[in-house]
Amino acid sequence: MSFSLKNRALWGGAVGVALLGLTALAFLWAPPLDLSRFHDRSTIVVDRHGAPLRSYMSQDEKWRLATRIQDVDPLYIAMLLSYEDKRFERHSGVDPRAILRAVGQALVSGRVVSGASTLTMQAARLLDPRPRSLAAKLVQAYHALLLDHRFTKDETLSIYLTLAPFGGPVEGVRAASLKLFGREPQLLTPAEAALLVALPQAPNDRRPDRHPDAARAARARVLDRAEAASVISPADAAAARTAPLPAAYRDLPFAAPHLSDALLAEAGRGGQIETTLDLDLQVKVQARLRAAMADHPAPTTAAAIVIDAGTAEVRALVGGPDYFDGRRSGMIDMSRAVRSPGSALKPFVYGLAFDRLLARPETLISDAPFRRGGYAPENFSGGYAGDVTVADALVRSLNVPAVKVLERIGPTQFDAALTTAGLTLDFNREGGSSGLALALGGVGLDLRDLARAFAVFAGDGRMPDRLVLRPGDRAEWRAFISPEAARDTLAILAEAPPPEGHAALPGGRPTVAYKTGTSYGYRDALAVGAARGHVIAVWVGRPDGAACAGCVGIAAAAPILFDIASLLPDVGAAPPPLARQPVPAHLRHFDRRSEGMASSRRTFEIRFPFDGAELRLGRSGAAPLIVAGGKPPYRWLINGAVAPDQQSAGFGARSQALWRPEGAGYHDLVAVDADGASARVRVYVGAARGAP
Repeated sequence: MSFSLKNRALWGGAVGVALLGLTALAFLWAPPLDLSRFHDRSTIVVDRHGAPLRSYMSQDEKWRLATRIQDVDPLYIAMLLSYEDKRFERHSGVDPRAILRAVGQALVSGRVVSGASTLTMQAARLLDPRPRSLAAKLVQAYHALLLDHRFTKDETLSIYLTLAPFGGPVEGVRAASLKLFGREPQLLTPAEAALLVALPQAPNDRRPDRHPDAARAARARVLDRAEAASVISPADAAAARTAPLPAAYRDLPFAAPHLSDALLAEAGRGGQIETTLDLDLQVKVQARLRAAMADHPAPTTAAAIVIDAGTAEVRALVGGPDYFDGRRSGMIDMSRAVRSPGSALKPFVYGLAFDRLLARPETLISDAPFRRGGYAPENFSGGYAGDVTVADALVRSLNVPAVKVLERIGPTQFDAALTTAGLTLDFNREGGSSGLALALGGVGLDLRDLARAFAVFAGDGRMPDRLVLRPGDRAEWRAFISPEAARDTLAILAEAPPPEGHAALPGGRPTVAYKTGTSYGYRDALAVGAARGHVIAVWVGRPDGAACAGCVGIAAAAPILFDIASLLPDVGAAPPPLARQPVPAHLRHFDRRSEGMASSRRTFEIRFPFDGAELRLGRSGAAPLIVAGGKPPYRWLINGAVAPDQQSAGFGARSQALWRPEGAGYHDLVAVDADGASARVRVYVGAARGAP
């Protein structure tokens, strides 16, 4: 018997040496190492903390998430090495001792007792799957040697962690942990770690949702070996053996699908896409919009956005409450739909009036029938309030006062001020200004831009030029109004009564300073506001732009805004109360110009365009030039030269004329009155619509 064992051992050694020799020969004919499966990974979109928002399958339709050694619990790594490859850190990809041991055990027992595959060889097999054969084993051994030569041990282990099969289309430890346990694999229980070690050996035969007995037995074998290697204590092993198995594979997180789609199209497949969103807030906002749709029959839908008022970073973005609801066109991102903002533009009108000293919050203004040409705005209620303060007019969203204030500013000047600050309103510029209807939302604007613009009031009068969606990006902030004008406007909006069924936020937290909007024909209901250091914007309407029942800002959008505000962290200071100051004589009543106002305008100045303005011209290619004060006739110098044909262009005795720039770019404008007083501005003219 001893002689037979001795012969078997000799034969085992000979076979081992032969295998090593054949492996060396494989260097001459085996194909090169192909890492394409490792690089063909699922794309995962994550929030600002790294939590998954949405995942996309790999090109070969696998849930295969990149997994590094630092992404998983050290307990799992210890169990994996104790069970699969104790000498992983010491061999060079192929372990001769393991080969000799496996061959010797097979010859002695007449059957395969243990395998000789190292984790490096398993990684090689996962990179290049082949039917089991001696030739395939030699190729794997060769590729394992290459892996060990080209990569560090941690990098090789990452290949295994990313490609290990876990049943069906699930590959990799990170994907398996999310699908089985609903969380990242950075913190695992002993039972969970042991199951993840056991499954890749026979992933479909040991699936815990289909073959729980096989999964439980395989897990127990891993725990036995981990206990024997002192990786876990006997008590922990005993508790893990009786732990319940996951009953089903979970769905991967599916939050912010619209934004994820857009970022995927921009970045391409593969890897991880980081965002500034907060998963917890995103999920709660989505749920709130989904609940709101119970009150609105299809096809009415909704969208919402939450941004950090100080950085313009987006914390939540919901393009629609249910991505798969075809009745509500769920796959359309309604946060990017250009719609009428209704009265939501009024704060910008009043803010600019405060900035230009045309009014104060305490200024009286007459809310009475008003007509300019064929335009006669009416209030939502159908009645008129008489003399009210400007602050009250904004809180009550009265239409006539807002139109009067816009008329004093000038629609073109208002549009230019917004454009210069970074907000381009959408309307047909070929016909020139959008007119006085601009004050009541007679232009187009998407929800993202509305939220971005509202940051003017939550900050110091500056507007971010973009929303920040990716960590590391930065917004540039452009001045729109003075900090004082911004604070006054926000303080007025904070006095607006909350929607029915809602109260000011509890616990002395910052109130919601907000404005609603309802577009003409009840097509769009909007609410935009600031609370707790954030800006929130909500839209409710139909994707096709038709009128929808109940689409009124205060009733449909404002309650959602207040509910979202209650979800926000308690940061940021409350809007300061409106400072009550004496009103100069010429600003006591908006509709009656006093001598004080007249005297204040004697100073010669260019009223439009203002210095630093960015002008966007229509096909007419013309922009107004307006002066105030001084003594006519007036002369203009454009870029140092006298403007040609000034009389026919309307220059001279009149304080307003048309200027047709010769091209895009920066222009210096100088106005001179009859007494020689001068005023100077520098403006930028963009290309006309339709121009190359």
